[in-house]
Amino acid sequence: MLFRTIAMLLSLLLLTSTAYAAKEEADDIQAKTPDGDEVVLHSNGYWEFKDAKKSSRGKSQSRGV
Repeated sequence: MLFRTIAMLLSLLLLTSTAYAAKEEADDIQAKTPDGDEVVLHSNGYWEFKDAKKSSRGKSQSRGV
């Protein structure tokens, strides 16, 4: 009985976290800079280049204007 309850709670936790991750990804905006670089704008204020080489150099948090 205890094992079944724990298994059910773990399953529920896994489903909830997966749904939350999918929502976060759905909130991302795909954009292109004036220079033609493709970027991803995240809902938490961060952005990154889609190109992996540029991404390691360009992660930043946007500042409100």
